[in-house]
Amino acid sequence: MPKGVYKRTKEMNTGKYERTKEMKRKMSIAQTGKKHDIGYHTIHKRAHKADPKPIDNKCQLCDKVADKEGKTKLVHSNKDHTYRMPINPDEWWWIHQSCHLRYDWTPERRKEQADKIRGENSLMRKPKIKEKRWTPERKKEQSEMMKKNPPMKNPEIVKKWKKSWTLEKRKEQSERAKKQWTPEKRKEQSEKVKKAWPPERRKKQSERMKKKNKENNPMTRPEVIEKANKTKRKNRANKSRKLIETEAINSAQLIYWLK
Repeated sequence: MPKGVYKRTKEMNTGKYERTKEMKRKMSIAQTGKKHDIGYHTIHKRAHKADPKPIDNKCQLCDKVADKEGKTKLVHSNKDHTYRMPINPDEWWWIHQSCHLRYDWTPERRKEQADKIRGENSLMRKPKIKEKRWTPERKKEQSEMMKKNPPMKNPEIVKKWKKSWTLEKRKEQSERAKKQWTPEKRKEQSEKVKKAWPPERRKKQSERMKKKNKENNPMTRPEVIEKANKTKRKNRANKSRKLIETEAINSAQLIYWLK
């Protein structure tokens, strides 16, 4: 470094904000939540002496050396978050960082923290409860609405559709498709599919899909089969009635003309 470029001053060494006793006391209260002379770091130092790290390097919560991510680092934490003095080693334990977060931030504690934040910041909105969009009741209502007012019979919807899909736009779309999917490209795509899906693989896949469909097919359930049989019987009865009515009408017409 050339001389005289960066001059060292007392402000750079000491810093702009010095940590006074009052500032340290406020920081300890904010971190521990207790008003005492001992700070957050000193409590942990004393806890390390009273409850040293285990020799096995095992987590005292999951009884494993490494967590799911493969990390072996252990953290010294307080079980109750009370930081009582004098220090009791039964109130402290050595656990992984992931276990520490999972133990501390339970769903109940998360809700409490969220309520506190919402109370402080009234502008924050509560999360909306996601309801089931397509319930069976809503499906019935939608089907009835579609039967009463089908979209293609509505003149306003038809006008919008005609404006959006003019003949010129349709021609442009067809030309784009022809340019993208030339006969050479189609042949290449078909060859790729044949290589990827030979007949042996197709047979295996079809057998797997048949097994899955049998297990998850609703038509195999007895309730569904009964409903299907009832509908078939109703349809047969309606067809037989219609045939009888047509035969009766034809016979009546013949008798009238013969007279």
